Amino acid sequence: MGLTCIASMLPFRMPIEDITLAIDGIRHLEKPLPFDWRSVLGSVPGLTQSGQVAASALVDAYDGIEPTATAWQVITKIYLDRTRLAADIATQARKGNANPALALWQFQNFLRSALPEKTGYPIRDLLEHIRRLVILSDERDLRDLPSAAQSLDAIRLMTIHGSKGLEFKALHLPSLTSGSIPRSANQSRGLSPPDGMIEGAPFRGIEAIKTGHDEEQRCLFFVALSRAEEHLTLYAPNKQSNGRRQNRSRFIDEISGKLFEASPISAPTDVLVARERFTLEVEGIARVSPSQLATYDKCPRRFFFAHVLQVGGRRVESAPMRMHNAVQAVIDELTGRRNDVPDETELKAIVDTAWASHGPTRHGYASEYRQISDELLQFFFQLRESETRRVPQSLSLRFGDAEVVVTAHEEIETGHTTVFRRIRTGRKTSTAVTALDAAAFQIATDGRGEAEFVYLTGRSQDRLSMKSAQLENKKAKIADASIAILEGRFPPIRSDRCARCPYFFICNPLPSGSLRKKIGSGLPDST
Repeated sequence: MGLTCIASMLPFRMPIEDITLAIDGIRHLEKPLPFDWRSVLGSVPGLTQSGQVAASALVDAYDGIEPTATAWQVITKIYLDRTRLAADIATQARKGNANPALALWQFQNFLRSALPEKTGYPIRDLLEHIRRLVILSDERDLRDLPSAAQSLDAIRLMTIHGSKGLEFKALHLPSLTSGSIPRSANQSRGLSPPDGMIEGAPFRGIEAIKTGHDEEQRCLFFVALSRAEEHLTLYAPNKQSNGRRQNRSRFIDEISGKLFEASPISAPTDVLVARERFTLEVEGIARVSPSQLATYDKCPRRFFFAHVLQVGGRRVESAPMRMHNAVQAVIDELTGRRNDVPDETELKAIVDTAWASHGPTRHGYASEYRQISDELLQFFFQLRESETRRVPQSLSLRFGDAEVVVTAHEEIETGHTTVFRRIRTGRKTSTAVTALDAAAFQIATDGRGEAEFVYLTGRSQDRLSMKSAQLENKKAKIADASIAILEGRFPPIRSDRCARCPYFFICNPLPSGSLRKKIGSGLPDST
């Protein structure tokens, strides 16, 4: 849809240090409306001269636009009335670069035709509509080249699905790796049929899904090959000099005897990635928690937004999320009391207060969600029966000027060992007890006791027991992540889950400049 392309052309660039000042000013607004930042941005103290110019231009561009304005009204005012962006894009098109014009044209058509649910402010509704389209892969038709641009003398870039029904004189299929085709059946978003539902099938429902997935991937590869009329070029990794094979698609090996030339066309080379024009200067020790470390491991760019810039961005809470928030509020209250066990009347009051403040009280299935929360808490209460608890000590792992601070919810004395327990209200995932945050817990508690992860949904209670070799590998990853944070390296990791990220719409290249920041100042001082 060209949304990222268009956003990158906005002429309102502020240095990173000015952005942090603006965020701090906006954060102090009480219950802000979507465009209330205009009242703060023009008067933020300490902005550099370039920051003041960018802030003034941004405020002027959005002057008079109200929260009830539609996205179509906003974009036409900015691109057609208040800036020369549309004119500059047209000039680029006449000089041969038609991509920005096509992106803008497609995006405008989308804005006029989109019918998001009307639940609040129009722009916010539209953004949620875009998220759903991307998550469900329903935006693929919007990527197709419009019929008015079919005659452009240019290379067509498209997905295999988008090429169905088309043919080309010359076709190039790049990046034929095991991660691209065939994709893993584990990445399938469909629900498997119940076991025994498929008559005569000698396998479980999940196996039926995998079998169908592999067949569909093979058909998709055939579709790609059959789009070529005269020339077909396939690009896949070669064998390296040490004899190890890179992750090449097995489909290439199956047709290797039919290929005209299977010799390497280029030797492996080291690609130098340009460093972003951003410098992070950490004040004192950079302290991160295991959960923050796990965020960095999944996507360093998300860590940057959440824990360096400290930008908000919490998604609209669903009913299950609110239910879990209510349960977590009760856990936080009770674990904070240590051995002060409330009686039945006080306990009921704590649960009722948390439910009234955080639970989905107005949902149609509120009573059912309350029943689920009571069941989760019942398991939590059973865990704590007859236990001797004490104030958890703060443990840490030090890597130069970076420190991973480990603080358990509870520290339990069993008589023969000390258990450091972390409690989560959700369900245990397949990697929950081997992820980076779990490794940090186990390494930090080594020699002091044992680490335990509890997941209330599913009633899971696990002592962490990774082997020493595995822990050494995890410790090296923790050290690498800690050094990368200190050096200001926050590259994005793209995946099909990006649309679920709170920062999906602002995940562009980092602003230039130098930022001096304390990281983890709110964590316990483990010294």
